[in-house]
Amino acid sequence: MITKYLNRICRILITNKLMSPSLINKLMFYRKFKRWPDLKNPQDINEKMMWLLFYSDTSKWTQLADKYAVRQYVEEKGLRNILVKMHGQYENINDIDFKKLPKKFVIKSNNGFGTVMIVRDKSTINEKETKRILKSWIKEPYGYWTGELHYIKIKRCIIIEELLDQNSQLSSSLIDYKIWCMNGKVYCCMCCTNRNIEKQTTDYNYYELPSWTVRKDLIPNHYENNAVVPKPKHLDEMITYAEKLAEDFPIVRVDLYEVNDKVYFGEMTFTCNACHMSFFTEEELLRMGQVADIKHIKK
Repeated sequence: MITKYLNRICRILITNKLMSPSLINKLMFYRKFKRWPDLKNPQDINEKMMWLLFYSDTSKWTQLADKYAVRQYVEEKGLRNILVKMHGQYENINDIDFKKLPKKFVIKSNNGFGTVMIVRDKSTINEKETKRILKSWIKEPYGYWTGELHYIKIKRCIIIEELLDQNSQLSSSLIDYKIWCMNGKVYCCMCCTNRNIEKQTTDYNYYELPSWTVRKDLIPNHYENNAVVPKPKHLDEMITYAEKLAEDFPIVRVDLYEVNDKVYFGEMTFTCNACHMSFFTEEELLRMGQVADIKHIKK
């Protein structure tokens, strides 16, 4: 609710040119890290993502940050085989016919964060209330309150996909392999497990690539957890897919899944946590920034 009102306020400020998107983003950075980002000489990964956001060509970002439109890009890269089965795409929520959907599925908005609904048995859902929630998801453009203009430009819709089921012994939620790529090469994997959407909690762990060595020392103490994820069976494939999708960009995170002996594509992210990421220690944020080379990027 707070986010919705922040977005509305920032939308007014930006559209009336009372505040720039970059200033809004910098203020959020200062609020979290108690310092101003150095965009004249960006050093850590957050500063470099922010520099790219405001000073580089981001014309492709809108398509690739769009959870629906990105599917075309994945196909163009020859990776159609890793796309999750699509049950439907809707710009008008009233067009959704739940009777035609399978028993279980996942509903998402194609933009934003946290707008995901897992349906394990459609006979238990309240269709009227569900549609009300979905309409609220796409009512306003996401991105104003974070200054991420590439999200604002996304043509909003709802997508319904196949529900991927996974071994619950490893995680209470679908394991999310968030593979960081710098200049087209994999750097590390932030593995997310035991995610609770309602409580907004997740277990984060860092794995070096390609060795899959766990580095809990690179995660801040407040993210400490006991989760351990074994090396994915198809890690080599995941690395190949991630690098193929990331080859044109200096910094991008490619999210993948491994379910039923198969790799699936999740999404691509260029501004993780709106360039205010704190999942890594300060030392590691700096090291990631040193690996990401943006000197060749033109303003």
